[in-house]
Amino acid sequence: MDDTPQDRRAPPRAAGPRDPARLRTALLAGILVLLAGWALRATAVVVVPLVSALFIAVTLAPLDRAVAARLPGWLAWIGRVVVVGLLLFALALFFAGLVYAAQQVVAEMPEVSRGLSDILPAGASGLDALERSLSGGGAPPPEALAPGDGAPPALRDLLEQVGSVAGGWIVEAATALAQRIAGAVGSFVAATIIVVFIVLLSLGEGALWRRKLAALWPGDGGSGWTAAIETLSVKLRRFLLMRLAMGALSAALYVGWLWLFDVRLLTVWALLTLLLSFVPNLGSVISGVLPTLYVFVTHDPQTAVAIGAGLFAIEQVVGNFVDPRLQGRQVALSPLVVLTAILAWGWIWGVAGALLAVPMTLAVMVICAQWPALRPLALLLSDQPDERRLMAALAR
Repeated sequence: MDDTPQDRRAPPRAAGPRDPARLRTALLAGILVLLAGWALRATAVVVVPLVSALFIAVTLAPLDRAVAARLPGWLAWIGRVVVVGLLLFALALFFAGLVYAAQQVVAEMPEVSRGLSDILPAGASGLDALERSLSGGGAPPPEALAPGDGAPPALRDLLEQVGSVAGGWIVEAATALAQRIAGAVGSFVAATIIVVFIVLLSLGEGALWRRKLAALWPGDGGSGWTAAIETLSVKLRRFLLMRLAMGALSAALYVGWLWLFDVRLLTVWALLTLLLSFVPNLGSVISGVLPTLYVFVTHDPQTAVAIGAGLFAIEQVVGNFVDPRLQGRQVALSPLVVLTAILAWGWIWGVAGALLAVPMTLAVMVICAQWPALRPLALLLSDQPDERRLMAALAR
């Protein structure tokens, strides 16, 4: 059979020449992301208060407008006073709880040090009993064996020294941390003043900025930005209320379980659980591990295991059944994206980054969803399967 021109035609080549260009583009994008992360980390002192204030202003702006709409024009400023007063009250409660928790931890450190010192030397008696059992000599009754008795003198002295040093180090480290927290209140107050002023100015210039956006994008009158800000405001309020409700529920269940075992520092564990609830996924793990470790040192391993199992069961019920249903309906972010964002922003801004991770990611998703060209990125950040359901979730 003769070859036709179609048979002799070479198969179409893949888009090979574009591959180097795509590789360069991806490499450039990666470099820009790393540079942006480095810049944000280097400027955290300035950027974190600014970003925090903008999120607070966006969240509380509807309250300001609602109060101002019910008053004469010359009394519209009362709305901002109400918003600032509410913000200051919430911050005062937070700082008071933080200082109180630090004082409680400092008062409990001697007990933790004694418990740790008892645990480490007790390892010598366990090693000695194991050695006699393997040699056929049997182990003496527990009541006849004091911690460390019969163990090699060098090992016993080493364990006792390690226990003493570790206990002293924990006391010193915890005391220094608590004192640093108490001393940092002044810095927090200074940062709070800056945040409050930025919130106040943002609320006062809200209408002006809306007109600026309309002038910059005259085609849609700035409606895209206006819709994004309104949607973000609704989502942030729902996220904060949902995290507060979940934190209060988890704190109540945690404290109730710890109270059954006569564990001290219940107020500290409640405050810790409530605060860490604003860090989804990781916060609940940390708030469950810390009291378990505390009970292990101050009580006994059996009690620690029982408490750890109970806290784990509570976290599984709240975290896997209650929380996802509320968060999925109110936030519409992928849990995997949330965890990745917490790790990334935590690396950039530390604790503040972990607390701001969800609002930052939520803002990116909402803004990208308003423009069709950026909507695929919003879809990747969301927990929805397609763009239609994403827009429906954002409209709720």
